[in-house]
Amino acid sequence: MIRRTFKNIVSKLFAMASQSSKRQRCKHTFAVAAEVLEQRVLLAAGDWLTAVDGNFQDASKWDGPVPTTGTQATFNKKKDGATYKITFIADATSKLAVTANANPEFKLSGKTYTVEELKVVGIAGTDTPTLKLDGGGTGKLTSPGGTIDKGGTIELVNGALFKPTDTFPVAKYFLTVGDEKKGTLLINSGTQTDVTVHTPY
Repeated sequence: MIRRTFKNIVSKLFAMASQSSKRQRCKHTFAVAAEVLEQRVLLAAGDWLTAVDGNFQDASKWDGPVPTTGTQATFNKKKDGATYKITFIADATSKLAVTANANPEFKLSGKTYTVEELKVVGIAGTDTPTLKLDGGGTGKLTSPGGTIDKGGTIELVNGALFKPTDTFPVAKYFLTVGDEKKGTLLINSGTQTDVTVHTPY
């Protein structure tokens, strides 16, 4: 009888310990999940709030922190009748998406904007997103690759340079222009690009 009671106690203690271990594992799993979610939030895209002129580095113009390495700057607003001008007071790095009918003009003013992933792509069938790059003489946008598609256009003006990222082998660089529908890359007088263009459309 004593031996049976002892076995029951040991069995209950083992069950309690097992439940405690499961709770600890659940807490750990929840903590890891929360950490991953926090990282995803930190890496989320930032939208330019309205189709108005402004400084890329001005946090008040974004719906979150100023986009930087690993985060995406998204422009999806249109200004009727003219572009809206985004000035750069320092070099910048981020991913970049210009979508819908957005028409920003980047005033690089001799600065370098390193774009880790580039997309100028419409959403609806009638979209014509347009990114104008004004180099201000020597400003440049560099990227390891990107897409201009579904009505999208990139236009280079005023000495703008559009180049592969310096550390990326030029021979492997692809700027896809017109993958599913029409895309346009306009290289005006006084501007320069040495990207390898892929045009499947």
